Amino acid sequence: MTSRRTFHATVCEPSNFEAGYWPLTHFGAPELGVWQTLRHMMDDFSVADTLDDLPKHIYLYEVIIKFNNPLITPDLLSPGPVALLRYLKRAEILTHDVCEDYVKEVQSLTKKGTGHTLEGRKFMAGIIEGLGYDAIEYENELEKEAYTHLAKYGLGSSPGDNSLTCYSNLRPDQVELAAPPKKLNVRDFYDIMPIVFMGLHSSVPWKIEFLEAGRR
Repeated sequence: MTSRRTFHATVCEPSNFEAGYWPLTHFGAPELGVWQTLRHMMDDFSVADTLDDLPKHIYLYEVIIKFNNPLITPDLLSPGPVALLRYLKRAEILTHDVCEDYVKEVQSLTKKGTGHTLEGRKFMAGIIEGLGYDAIEYENELEKEAYTHLAKYGLGSSPGDNSLTCYSNLRPDQVELAAPPKKLNVRDFYDIMPIVFMGLHSSVPWKIEFLEAGRR
């Protein structure tokens, strides 16, 4: 059994994890997790919002994840069930017809059709386990700029490590908390919010002025 020390960053408080971590939860270096969380915040940021409308804290959970035979994938940009199914078809692990049947089934488990529900994730985890794997491993290219912008915050990675390796569990019992969670103030990251936002919405530069005004 392989054990990896890794991290999960989220705005969810510890009480949300009393029953364990959902299947397909994202784990990786703390910088990658915090950057991803900030990106999710800015992705939903609208013209009617101010920075004070954002969540007040990010929780950083240090965990141990255990697995034997991970499914190695490229960075799919989305860890959701539908993206995973499409990859399994491209990799010829699933046939076209089987993949499309699974896609229809997993899309039926959520209104938006992505499978990003507990039921959708459990369904996808069952498919991957049925193929003989017990986790997912990939190199997180999407969030690699995190090390450039977050190095000064001392979030936990060893200096110069800059690892992009990330994991997703298939079952809650694969993950155990290794240390008390850290509670980070979102306000401490306000100085890089414009950078995060422009990485997502480069077509609306006027938002930079808005963000700068909200930060003061």
